[in-house]
Amino acid sequence: MRDSIAEILDQQVPGATLEWIKVADVPRYLTGGRPQPDDEGHMIITRAGIALPFALSVISLGRKLEILQGAFSWVAVRLDQPGNRKDQV
Repeated sequence: MRDSIAEILDQQVPGATLEWIKVADVPRYLTGGRPQPDDEGHMIITRAGIALPFALSVISLGRKLEILQGAFSWVAVRLDQPGNRKDQV
């Protein structure tokens, strides 16, 4: 998560440095799947996601230190198809 957020900040403001990040609230998780054949009660996970509220400190050349708040989200689908998996941040 930290690396993804640092990369996003650097894309928005080249040279931006993420100093710290703090989880601001309880993360929210979601998974989905389908029943596993011939194994009652078990699932094959096919998709998953997380949303994580945060606060962070970022600084870049020629700018003052900023404290920002936001939510990091990650979703992956086709987890049961390793060669076709797709992730989005």
